[in-house]
Amino acid sequence: MHDQVGNSEFYELNLDRLATMINGALEDNLLQKRVLNEYNIATVLHLGEQTQVTNTNRNPLSTFESDIKGTWCLMKAARRTTQVERILVASSDKTYGSAEQLPYTEETPLEGALPYDLSKACAERIAMGYAQT
Repeated sequence: MHDQVGNSEFYELNLDRLATMINGALEDNLLQKRVLNEYNIATVLHLGEQTQVTNTNRNPLSTFESDIKGTWCLMKAARRTTQVERILVASSDKTYGSAEQLPYTEETPLEGALPYDLSKACAERIAMGYAQT
């Protein structure tokens, strides 16, 4: 788990008072399964990721663990519950690399090459695979 940013809008708008905060690693499958079941969650908004692109270049393994393994663990945990109806996965335009034609569309090939780009593209593909199966 990364440090919480106390001066973010989430805290400035007191949204933390409306939410239940669970501290843990995104790639902790048992924690995810417990939380999904204990709180009877129907909709998951998956925003978990390594957000500092410069950190991904210095430590790609940690990025792959959080972004790829974390997404896979979330999908696995959600699949094993009966109440999760939908999962929305946040992605990034970085998955497309440096495409010459803008704007990007869903048909634009995933050509990201840096660790962050790759981790987000993998998370997308994992989510798509779970949606198909």
